Amino acid sequence: MAEIVYAMLMSADGYINDVDGRYDFAMPSDEVFAETLVLAREVTLDIMGRRIYDEMAVWDEWVDHEQQDLRDYARAWADGDKIVVSRTLEQPRTLRTRVVPELDLAEIARLKREVDGIIAISGPTLAASIIRAGLVDEFRLWAAPVLVGGGTRALPDGVRLNLELRESKAYADGMTYARYRPRG
Repeated sequence: MAEIVYAMLMSADGYINDVDGRYDFAMPSDEVFAETLVLAREVTLDIMGRRIYDEMAVWDEWVDHEQQDLRDYARAWADGDKIVVSRTLEQPRTLRTRVVPELDLAEIARLKREVDGIIAISGPTLAASIIRAGLVDEFRLWAAPVLVGGGTRALPDGVRLNLELRESKAYADGMTYARYRPRG
């Protein structure tokens, strides 16, 4: 049985990008990047929306990158299976990737029962339905020390969920990390 993990880098006020769509404020330091690499290596299946997929697909091209940490991340990305939820993407441009036109919560629940390891949910729009359905087992949230005042929210409105803090830390660059699990 898999665990579903929603991991996201965001601003301190909870946005993954600003009102102009920029997310440069959330670029991870080497220390944070190393921890996201640990998670990437644990992921068995990554379910993502089209925008996140378009951003992440570059990793398939970096499996032979000269920089070790980037090469390691690229190999972890390339080694995992991926599902892209998109009505506009017809064919994936990366290996081990399947495209589906819409999110099927029953299919997500089935995958959770049948897949081993971690299923990562990437992208807040896609994650909102999965969070509302109570299927997320863990939230891993990195917050950059900046307020952007608007943009795409990392977490959905209208959801009340009691969480148990399992781990937290602060980094030298001011970014913080919190790992939560739903209570009960």
